[in-house]
Amino acid sequence: MDTGKKNKLKLYGVIILGIIGLFVSLYLLQSHYAPQEGTVCDINSTLSCSIVNSSSYSELFNVPLALLGAFWFVIVIYLAYITIKQQSLAGERLYYWIIIGLLFIVYMVYGEYMVGAICLACTLVHIIIIALFFLARKFHSVDNRLKDVLNGSIRFVSIILLMTAALFLIFNDLQPQTIHDDLAKCLTDNGAIMYSSYICSHCQDQKDMFGDSFKFIAEVECHPDGPNSQYQICAAKNITSTPTWTIEKDGEELKRHIGVMSLDDLSSWVGCS
Repeated sequence: MDTGKKNKLKLYGVIILGIIGLFVSLYLLQSHYAPQEGTVCDINSTLSCSIVNSSSYSELFNVPLALLGAFWFVIVIYLAYITIKQQSLAGERLYYWIIIGLLFIVYMVYGEYMVGAICLACTLVHIIIIALFFLARKFHSVDNRLKDVLNGSIRFVSIILLMTAALFLIFNDLQPQTIHDDLAKCLTDNGAIMYSSYICSHCQDQKDMFGDSFKFIAEVECHPDGPNSQYQICAAKNITSTPTWTIEKDGEELKRHIGVMSLDDLSSWVGCS
């Protein structure tokens, strides 16, 4: 088989992998906004797409990574298609566009490490991106002088991006956190209980509002596979959505609120203001 046919087959392979990656990204995007329903790759608390996909690392500048991934795969498919039409410059762009995808793998793996869980669907995306790189690396066939310039530029940009990401993460870690210990203790002293699910992004949003002070909140895990699950209690209390806040005294439920509340609203609702 001549080189032209081999290259065309590789490009068709790029398109097929790009389509698969696009659908996986759209699936992750859907589960990002509806994590309480769970996903097919929620096996346990370690292998869970929902835990990773509902964490703060599932977004970059408030944009879901799954949405960025879907856009990235659309561009891959488009560049591969026009490369098939004998536009060699598109092959160059395809190669360097895929390198950008490789850089995002670093961030995504870091996010999984930080939340202590592995997203199998995300891992499939990582494998697809790596496979795309090996398929597309033959298409950066410009002359050596221009290639040296491009390679030097991509190395420089990669270093800058990695340094920027590292500084951004370090800066965030060094930011002082507002202490909400008094409010959290007051809520618990007044019988407030948060019924949550470990795969619920809204629950994570509520926890993030408290930061480290959330350890003083009385929490009940409602997902059957969640850590320290108390699913039977949730079922007995007819908890159908998370987060659900209740105020309970001596085993009797006095008030109930479904959904996330601001700290000020929680304080007023419970009577801690």
